[in-house]
Amino acid sequence: MKQHITLQQWDELSKEQKQILWDSGFKNDWKMNIGQMIEFLGDSFNGYFISDGKPKVQYWDGDDIDPKYFKGDELCNILWEKVKYKLKI
Repeated sequence: MKQHITLQQWDELSKEQKQILWDSGFKNDWKMNIGQMIEFLGDSFNGYFISDGKPKVQYWDGDDIDPKYFKGDELCNILWEKVKYKLKI
């Protein structure tokens, strides 16, 4: 299972977006891992709810994910997409 973003993913960010992460305490540069992404997204959770009998986590962008149902690299990649979305706002 992929545990952190790749250098290629890190390079998707602008200098300003990287600075926001550094200012938020993430000094590992491009090795931002799943736990750090969850920590960075912590205030982005809109709430928890049940849908189709399964618990979901909803984010302020209106999207919802259930980390339990992701396999392999998917969890790391979807969290990275959420980090990038949050950095655009």
